[in-house]
Amino acid sequence: MKQAKKGFFKTYNLVIAALMAILGFTSCDDEGGMCEYGTPHALFKVNGKVTSVKTGQAVKDIQIIMGRDTVYTDASGNYKLEKSVDFAPDDNYDLNINDVDGESNGTFVNQKVDIDIKEVKFTGGSGSWDQGEATKTIDVKLEEK
Repeated sequence: MKQAKKGFFKTYNLVIAALMAILGFTSCDDEGGMCEYGTPHALFKVNGKVTSVKTGQAVKDIQIIMGRDTVYTDASGNYKLEKSVDFAPDDNYDLNINDVDGESNGTFVNQKVDIDIKEVKFTGGSGSWDQGEATKTIDVKLEEK
């Protein structure tokens, strides 16, 4: 009885494995091309300069957040974010600009900027899932508190 049960399960496992292999590989190859799994993705670069509305001068040490990525402006007020994104063509991203350094360079009102992916042209992609890369420049003028 134990031997028959073991033989049954061994045969059953082989049949299931064969079915999964046949269905998994043949359903992917309709036209003889390579099958890709995943979502469209691209390298999205956002850069710009943060300045004071009142003085027009660059503001350093301002926190810039997009998704889970965070950078700070340099002494010239410049920032640069690079993010590999998985997206649908109608995705939007928020760019959060926060004054987190206290009063060392003045105190400014935080801002949020919406970035619309539809307005950005991606170049250099492979034409399938890889959409290439795009750069968007967003200059920000901060109001003092």
